[in-house]
Amino acid sequence: MATYNNLFDTYQVYYYGGTSPAPAAVILTYHAGALAGQMSFYPSGSVPANGTVAPLGTAVPALNFSLDSFDAIFEVLRYTKPLYLSLDTSTGIGYLTTGSLVPTGEEEGK
Repeated sequence: MATYNNLFDTYQVYYYGGTSPAPAAVILTYHAGALAGQMSFYPSGSVPANGTVAPLGTAVPALNFSLDSFDAIFEVLRYTKPLYLSLDTSTGIGYLTTGSLVPTGEEEGK
């Protein structure tokens, strides 16, 4: 099994309308223009297990969250760097992480 810890520096948000089993929102993450991972957001109670996707031939982490956590995760994306998507495929545990120590109150007074 693999462990991923992919740095990303940009992202793209897709917020879907309509009804289907597809996610309500997806955030694709990129590092230097290359796909680094994806975060998908589902209605509560229908969140699938984490895994990987390889739309361009290279596997990247695909983390799945409840739609309820979209706003909190989006705030982290907007105000924090560096950021990583991490996944341990043997356990299925994945997370969004700063990857390094971040000073408290770094946005205070800005």
